[in-house]
Amino acid sequence: RPGRTVADIAMLYPIQTLQAGHYLDGPEGFYAGGVRIPDTDYIDVASILTDSISRDFTFLHPEVFEQCTVGKGMLHMNNKVNHQHFKVLILPGIKCISPESLENAERFRKNGGHVIFTTALPSQSAVFGVEPAEIERRVSAMLSAGKKPAVFIKHPDKHNIAAALESFGFVPDISVSGADELRHIHRICGKTHIYYFANIGPEAISANLKLRDKSALKAYNPHTGLTDRVLSNADGSLTLTLAPYESLFMVSE
Repeated sequence: RPGRTVADIAMLYPIQTLQAGHYLDGPEGFYAGGVRIPDTDYIDVASILTDSISRDFTFLHPEVFEQCTVGKGMLHMNNKVNHQHFKVLILPGIKCISPESLENAERFRKNGGHVIFTTALPSQSAVFGVEPAEIERRVSAMLSAGKKPAVFIKHPDKHNIAAALESFGFVPDISVSGADELRHIHRICGKTHIYYFANIGPEAISANLKLRDKSALKAYNPHTGLTDRVLSNADGSLTLTLAPYESLFMVSE
């Protein structure tokens, strides 16, 4: 699968919180993960982004996140094969965090990036020698900053997450309306944009799409092998109609 993924949102994978809360032979049993860690909501937030508001994202392991660089309003994952560039960082239900990750999140925010905490705020360090009070102080400073403060969503749902993202004021890579069952992937291979749209539901859908990139597109139907030009509406949006479980590629010309 050549090319790189395009996503505006990065989500810090809460591995340090999970490791801090787990122990052997937990009451949930090994098939259920052993221990139910309170306030770990990363699966729920991921589902809201993907299934409810059609916003793609990328999970970042803390070790990867700490190597990301910061530009003006952007977080850069400088992977040689799949480099990505994010406008939003979500820290989902993270109670335990490394000082390095927290420092990079703050650096991103100070340079114009958007930071969202959900459900629980960091309160413990993942390394020895850093007191909880120091972690809490730094998080509080991010939330109370005079310019572009971090956002805390205590009870995340599709409405308040969508509202937070909309309040940031940037044009999303892909906007979808009118079709909850539509899923999408956007990749760039060289200078070519490749979009994949799929209707995962049992009913036909008609979705309104707005793409940030304005390249002319050609549609490729993987079910029939047929191709066709993609025609824009008067406002620049696209109307996509798909039968149940049907999918379609759109490729820039």
